[in-house]
Amino acid sequence: MVGDRIVSVFISACYIVKDEERVLAASLDAVAPFVDEIVVYDTGSSDGTLEIARSRGAVVVEGHWDDDFGAARNRALEHCRGEWVFSVDADEVVQGDPRAFRTLLRRSAVADVVRVQVANAVWDSVDDDPLTVQMVRVFRRRTCHWTGALHEQVVRRGGERLSGTVSPLVLLHSGYTVQTMAEKGKTDRNLALARRELDRALEDGHHDVTVHRVNFARSALSSRHFQEALDALEPLDGQYAVQPPPADWLPLAASASYCAIQAAASLGRFETARSWIERLQSWGERPGALTRVRASVAMAEGDFRGALDLLRDVTEVTDLRGGRVTEVSLLLDTANCHAALGEYDQAADAMLEHLRRGAGDMPAPQMLAIVHGAHLPVEEFAAAVPPALVVPLLGQLSTLPFAEVSDVLEALLATAPSPAPVLAAAASMWPSMSLPEALPWSLRLREAGHPESCPLLAIAGSAEREPVDRLAAAAVLHEVGDERALSFVEHVLEGWEEATWPLVEQAVGMYSPRLRDLLAASVVEA
Repeated sequence: MVGDRIVSVFISACYIVKDEERVLAASLDAVAPFVDEIVVYDTGSSDGTLEIARSRGAVVVEGHWDDDFGAARNRALEHCRGEWVFSVDADEVVQGDPRAFRTLLRRSAVADVVRVQVANAVWDSVDDDPLTVQMVRVFRRRTCHWTGALHEQVVRRGGERLSGTVSPLVLLHSGYTVQTMAEKGKTDRNLALARRELDRALEDGHHDVTVHRVNFARSALSSRHFQEALDALEPLDGQYAVQPPPADWLPLAASASYCAIQAAASLGRFETARSWIERLQSWGERPGALTRVRASVAMAEGDFRGALDLLRDVTEVTDLRGGRVTEVSLLLDTANCHAALGEYDQAADAMLEHLRRGAGDMPAPQMLAIVHGAHLPVEEFAAAVPPALVVPLLGQLSTLPFAEVSDVLEALLATAPSPAPVLAAAASMWPSMSLPEALPWSLRLREAGHPESCPLLAIAGSAEREPVDRLAAAAVLHEVGDERALSFVEHVLEGWEEATWPLVEQAVGMYSPRLRDLLAASVVEA
């Protein structure tokens, strides 16, 4: 499956993947018009990832994983044929104009690399990176390759300075949502890789290990190891106090500063955070970016009114890291401040606008607190959730008690593009469901063709649930014709020492008079 060859430039899309069946198809379908071939290097999938890739006409390479992202990407690169390589992750969906993209590459006679915008759906991330950042994702295959085991980067093969340009393409990235990070253990994995890279660089006596320190600090932040992050950056604190970083290192030094500010503020070390802010100011950081980070420190201190006053003066700006402070991220900060002050109506307005613009960085419990505090109809909240963020939101909701989120699930069932993920989330929440709560969702799942996911089935077979609940669940299953109902009843009665006929009759009779009568007959015979 290849894209439209409007101009004479051959482009390869290049992936490294493992167990990405949930997101890969959407990514491959989106990138196809931009490229002439797709190469998928698999590092050991055990799900349907390879079948999905092959069904899209991709060149599939069954490779291996050695705890080194750069090495894996270079192995994938060996199978690409394009003059240009477009590096895409399975959890990214490209947006833009394929014709304009090809024209840009054809006219880039000098450039080695092309930067694109990566927009992160970072629901409840503690990493203070902006929502959107510029990253090198397109490069000439013969002159460039990857380096670095974590937060890998494109470099020129001979070590010379890269020349580059910028594309208006946008990659929508969902890989750092809470659900995805938890499911794949990304935070722990990244922290271990970053620690190994830093330790190795220090042992080898590298002259400058700034990149490794920043990579480790970012991973430590994501894992909420704030002190470790600050400790890793402490040598840079002294280094930058003596002399500012050279111009070509300024984006990296700025990243170090923002990491240190976040870590220090999280630890309550606000003067340390402000000293790093002053350093950023001395390097020429834009006023809007400085005001926004000052507001974040004020929020960490609990000065939410002061933070709101600062946020009113912030406009969209690109900071020294190359990241953008956007109106979307400012809406998030505004919503958080109003909620902390108990101003739920204003918080709801900012939260809904934040969601409608395609972002969702606020934790689900906090959003629900705003919904309830503002007496906002859950239908209005559900309608504001962008389709791309329904699954991440459901991932968070499924960790909460069912009674707290049942109304939101009902609303999402009516508004989501597909009922499947809502039904799946509800099915996973059976441990916290009461029997009346489990009944409608069980019927919906059965009607949708998923009887094995029925919460009643799980309740009836669970030794952790009360015998009365298990019998009642089995009674409903008997009424819908599930042949396993009687065996569930037998198992419950065998292990229920306090069982008496009145208790059994009460548990079963309300939901299945037929099963009650059947059991009564067996009691008489006995």
